[in-house]
Amino acid sequence: MFDNLGGATNLSGLNLDSAIVGGQIGYNWLINSFLVGIEGDATASATSSSTVVNDATTANYEQLTAELGYLASIRGRLGVAFDDWLIFATGGIAFGEFKFTENAPAVPFLGSQRFQETGAVYGGGLEWNFMQGVSVRAEYLHYDLGTTQLIPATFPDADPGDSIKFHDIDVVRAAVNVSLNP
Repeated sequence: MFDNLGGATNLSGLNLDSAIVGGQIGYNWLINSFLVGIEGDATASATSSSTVVNDATTANYEQLTAELGYLASIRGRLGVAFDDWLIFATGGIAFGEFKFTENAPAVPFLGSQRFQETGAVYGGGLEWNFMQGVSVRAEYLHYDLGTTQLIPATFPDADPGDSIKFHDIDVVRAAVNVSLNP
């Protein structure tokens, strides 16, 4: 909740569902049928911003907007290979950047706060090596970015303790992987 201009606004209405684009780099070791690897990735949102309006029926309305800047991670991978298939689990450290903006025309006020968060990421997936050195994969990742950021006192009617938190980001993605050493 954010108590601004005398009314409480439920920020859970902010929804950053969108498509993402990005890249990854990593290294895998295959020991018999077992895979051990490490990879890093970074993604940016194609269209991720969301707005909620506080008290739209009065002249004191506000628009509160959230935007996703990027998600990135450094993860370990453990898997089991059979034939041309790999099933794997992954986990590591996650990074994200977000922007929160308040527009209160009646005051007038337009301000934003950009912040970065660090947390955990985990998930798993399935990969198919359909030709020498080239594979495709589908994976699910859960980002747990749990830091709470205080809203600055310079924002209209921001009370001590007013905050915003981005957390529990779920990503389902597909990837094409090309080995540099097939």
